[in-house]
Amino acid sequence: MAEVGVYVGNNWNDLERFENWLGRPADNVHTVIGYQSWSDFLYGASWGSSNAWSDGQHDLAWSVPLIVKGATLAEAAAGAYNGYYRQAAEAIESSGLPGEPINIRPGWEFNGGWFPWSAIGHQQEYIGAFRQFVDTFRSVSDRFVFEWNVNEAWAGSMDPASAYPGDNYVDIVGMDAYWKTEFFGNDPYHAWDLVLNEQYGLQWHLNFAAAHSKPMAYSEWGVMTDNAKPYVDAMKYWFDTHNVLWQSRWDSDDNYSGLLSDGTEPHTGQAYVDAFHNPNVQWKLDGLVYVAGYPDLLQWLGADASAGLAHFFHHGVMEGRAPVHFDALSYLARYPDLSAWLGTNTHAAAQHFIEHGYAEGRSDGVFYG
Repeated sequence: MAEVGVYVGNNWNDLERFENWLGRPADNVHTVIGYQSWSDFLYGASWGSSNAWSDGQHDLAWSVPLIVKGATLAEAAAGAYNGYYRQAAEAIESSGLPGEPINIRPGWEFNGGWFPWSAIGHQQEYIGAFRQFVDTFRSVSDRFVFEWNVNEAWAGSMDPASAYPGDNYVDIVGMDAYWKTEFFGNDPYHAWDLVLNEQYGLQWHLNFAAAHSKPMAYSEWGVMTDNAKPYVDAMKYWFDTHNVLWQSRWDSDDNYSGLLSDGTEPHTGQAYVDAFHNPNVQWKLDGLVYVAGYPDLLQWLGADASAGLAHFFHHGVMEGRAPVHFDALSYLARYPDLSAWLGTNTHAAAQHFIEHGYAEGRSDGVFYG
């Protein structure tokens, strides 16, 4: 199950408010280093390590610039800034939970044009800079793990793959995905459809990570309306069903109106709390259990779990279908021959119903003895 992370800025009170509202501690806290100058860069690394979240109770996820304003990717690729990287690595190495990996996200959202390290038109320089950064950090500690992070994007944008540093330099393939109403509109189902299916959206991310045998992360995501429950629920199912190490929601109005923990978007806020407050509840979707709940899908897709998952995320969410509409345990309890054979295996129960039980007239109706 994906870890629950959060960005709240750099204020302890905001983190406390978020955790009290959610009803549990955050698994990790998103920390961002500044890029106004190299002194700002180094101060951010030092302050973030020793002051911001130095309680030893929170895992930290670091966003670290590749370059600062006035610097160039070409110089970074030539090793000109390795001294700054080393100083930052030495400061950060002392942070986080003792002995645990330290999550580093260098030069995030590089496929956009809003940061100094934008790779648009400079893909090879970005690759070189990323590699210099990773090599330098690794020379300081083997605790660092590196996320290559893209921003979801429309067709016609830069192909993020053209700036991939290589499997030896990337541990995690990450994506930032915000529902911005100015681009995706106000309808949660339409917004989900767009963020999933745009050229460089969630499906692209899933496919790219799988092709490189890398786990995924969503270091930034957010919603900004009070009708976002279907979208929030879909994200929770997406995180828990796929190989996602962590997700970090933007609980702040800094550069994006994503603050929920202050109660300004109560319906969406409650949907988020319901989905993420219990660390022991996993919303991992079983494609066969989903298919078994709908006769049209059962006859169309058969016992194809992958097709079931694809249908739910690409169609079922927008159609308002419940991810679990077939009661596999009741199905097993209703038929002693099946429970003796399959035990409590809900996946096998769904498969049996699809392949045999439906045609035999069996059902998952409540068992009364």
